[in-house]
Amino acid sequence: MNQQTVILPGRLLLQSIFNVQVFQNDPLPGRNVIIATNHHNWVDPLLITFFWPADLDLMYIGPREDNANTAWKKWLYDRYPGIILTAQRWGWPGKNAYKSVLMGLKSGKSLLIFPEGDAFPVEGEVQPFANGAIHFALKTGTPIIPVGLCGTAELYYKKHLLMRIGVPLIVPQASHIRKAQLGELNETLREKISDLIRGYHDPQVARKPMRWLTHLL
Repeated sequence: MNQQTVILPGRLLLQSIFNVQVFQNDPLPGRNVIIATNHHNWVDPLLITFFWPADLDLMYIGPREDNANTAWKKWLYDRYPGIILTAQRWGWPGKNAYKSVLMGLKSGKSLLIFPEGDAFPVEGEVQPFANGAIHFALKTGTPIIPVGLCGTAELYYKKHLLMRIGVPLIVPQASHIRKAQLGELNETLREKISDLIRGYHDPQVARKPMRWLTHLL
């Protein structure tokens, strides 16, 4: 399955259901990046994939428990090698997943990662981050682009969904990672994403058609 062949149809489909807006003030550092974003719902990875303002060879990482729990998901993941499944939601992703991510980043691919580790359906709040995004960045010297997704906790027809792309976080490649360095950079990333979603409030509307979209997947 070629990622590029599904981007335009996917974008048209989502834009026919929701009102998607992308805000970007700073230029992107290149095609080899780590995209780190908050996570509310099933639509989040699709927004990044279909509406990212640059061509990327994108990898995805997520827990096997949540992402390979149905027949159609297993069918999809077997046919798209860019989806890397981890053994658990939080902490060590497993030897194979870890190596696959590092090899992909070093070869020029990009990574989408949700540092919260799981979907948290409350607008305007960010849960504690795992260290994965920072760890992969330090190991490979890949810049991290913080993204704030707003409006995706509750979904309905023609809901306004916002993708706010922040200033890249540039980290130096390090052969030895210090725990203090990891913690400081992780907190910086969390603050950047928190700033991107700060001030957002769901619109007050009289009707919310097709509210079942919230729990579609």
